[in-house]
Amino acid sequence: MARTDIHQPERVQQRDPLVRHWFTNVHEHGRGPCDLDEFLAAPRWIRTRCYRQPSAQAPNLCGCQLCTFQSYRKLAHRQERVA
Repeated sequence: MARTDIHQPERVQQRDPLVRHWFTNVHEHGRGPCDLDEFLAAPRWIRTRCYRQPSAQAPNLCGCQLCTFQSYRKLAHRQERVA
C-alpha cells in the first residue's frame, strides 16, 4: 500500500460528513452574507468570510506535509537529515 493511502488532507476531511463533528464553523457575517458553501465547494483553499476550522475534539488530523499542503516541512526535514 502506498504511504499516501493513510493520509487524508484536512481540506477533504472538512467536507466529509463522517468527521464533520471534528470541525467548527466560523461565521463572520459583519461584512456580508454567509459564504461557507463557497468555501467548501472550492477545489483549492480560498479566503472567505465564513470557514471551517478544526475543533479541540479532532483526534486524527494529520499534520504532515501531504495533508496540510505545507511543502516547507519536507524541505526542513531533508535539511535536518543532511546536517
